Amino acid sequence: MVYITYALLLSAFAASSSMSVRDINAPLNDKSNTVILISIDGFAQDYFKLGLTPNIANLGKSGIFPEYMLPVFPTITFPNHYSIATGLYPENHGIVGNTFYSERLNDTFDHKFPSSYDSKWWGGEPIWITAEKNNLVSIVDQFPGGETEILGYRPTYHYPYNGSVTQIEKMDRLVECLKLPAAQRPALLVSYFPEVDSVGHNFSPFSKEINDTLVKTDASIKYLVDKLKSENLFDKLNLVIVSDHGMERSTIPRDYIYVDYLLLEANLKLLKNSRKYKHLNLKPVKEKILAVHQSSHSSIYPAYDKDIMPIYKKLKMVEDKTKFNVYLKKDIPEHYIYKYNDRIAPIYIIANEPYMMRYNETLYNSPGLSRDPYELENTKDSVDVPYGAHGFDNDYQNMRAIFVAHGPAFKSPKVPTSSTNFPAIGSIDVYNVLAKLLKVPPARNDGNSTIISQMVI
Repeated sequence: MVYITYALLLSAFAASSSMSVRDINAPLNDKSNTVILISIDGFAQDYFKLGLTPNIANLGKSGIFPEYMLPVFPTITFPNHYSIATGLYPENHGIVGNTFYSERLNDTFDHKFPSSYDSKWWGGEPIWITAEKNNLVSIVDQFPGGETEILGYRPTYHYPYNGSVTQIEKMDRLVECLKLPAAQRPALLVSYFPEVDSVGHNFSPFSKEINDTLVKTDASIKYLVDKLKSENLFDKLNLVIVSDHGMERSTIPRDYIYVDYLLLEANLKLLKNSRKYKHLNLKPVKEKILAVHQSSHSSIYPAYDKDIMPIYKKLKMVEDKTKFNVYLKKDIPEHYIYKYNDRIAPIYIIANEPYMMRYNETLYNSPGLSRDPYELENTKDSVDVPYGAHGFDNDYQNMRAIFVAHGPAFKSPKVPTSSTNFPAIGSIDVYNVLAKLLKVPPARNDGNSTIISQMVI
C-alpha cells in the first residue's frame, strides 16, 4: 500500500472540486469536538457473541455499549444509513429503499447509478450538512448520501464509493485528515465499511467467511486506535461505530417466493373456480405492473391506479401468512412507521424470515424497471446454497444493528465489565448524539432527545 503523505493529501484536497473555500476568520476545530463515525454495513449485534471482535467490543465496554441498536424499516442499507445520518424515519427523509419509484417525480431511484446523487431524492439534513452549516469541516468517505448537494451544502471533502479501497487505507485517510492545519481539519469524519455485509450475503451469517471478515474488520479498528494513540489523538476525540442492520440465514433458491408466480397462481384459481371468487369481482388477466423493487420484501407499483385493488386482491387470494403478508400502503403495520410518502409503493409484500420475495420482470412489467441488488444468476435451477438476507421486520432479533462509542464526551459506563452497559437505542437517535458531540444545534428529527443526557456529558 502506498502511504498517503500529509503533503499529497493536502494537495489532493486543494485540487478537489468537493473542497469548500473557508473563511480564514471562521471558527476552527480544536479537536475537542472531533467525531469519527464508522459504519460497518451488515454487522449484526449477535456477531459480538462470537467473540471475534474484541477491539470493537472493548471500545464499548469502556465507553457506551447499548444492548443493541434498532434499525428502521426496511432493514436495508440506504434507508438505514440515511436515518443514522438525519435522525429521520425513511417516510420523512425520502430514501425509502435501495431502489424505489416516485410517482410525483416520475423517476426511479437506484443506488447503483449516478442519478441517485441528485438532490431531489435526499430530504432532511444529514449530520455533515449540519456541521458545514455551523462552519465545521467534514469528510464523508463512501457513506450513502455523501456525494450529494443537500440544502445547498456538501461535505468539504467527500469520496465516492470505491470497493477497491481497503479498510486500512480508509483509516489512514482519517488520521491524515486529523493532521491537517486547523482551518482544513475536519471536526466530523465519516467512513463506511461494506465487507461484512457483502460477505454475509454471499456466504450467510455465522459462516467461516463471515468469521474471517469480522476478524479483519476488528483488526482495522485496532489499527485506527493504535494510529490515533501514536498521534496522541485517541483520548482527545470521540469515536462512534455503528451498523445499519443485521443478517438472517436464508437458503436459495428454496426460500425464494416469486411475486409473478403468486399472481399466476391467483389467475389460475380464478379460471378453475370463478364461482368461488365471484365476490372479488376479478378477471384472470395480467394487470400491467410498472415496477417491483425488493430486498426480502416486495414493493409493487401498478402501472395504473385502477389495477391496485385487483393486484392486491389476487395476492391476498394466495397469501401464506406463515411466509409473507400482503398489505395496501395504508394498512402497513404502524410500528414500521412507513406509509406517508409518495415513494412508498401502493402494495407491499413483507416476507417473514428467512423468505425472500423475488420477481420475474419479463412476465408482468417493462424490462429494466425492476431492481434487485442481490439477485444471483441461475438460482432457479441451482442446488440450494446458504445465503444472507435482510430487509425483514426491524423488530426481529437478527435484524438488530450495533452502536459502540468511546471518547471523552461519553459518560463512564455504570458496569464497565459487563458485555453491554446501556439500554437499546434506535438508529434515529444517532444524529442527536453526533450533533451534541459536535456542539452544534440539531435539525428537526425523529430521535429521542433524552438519550443525549444519558449518554453524553
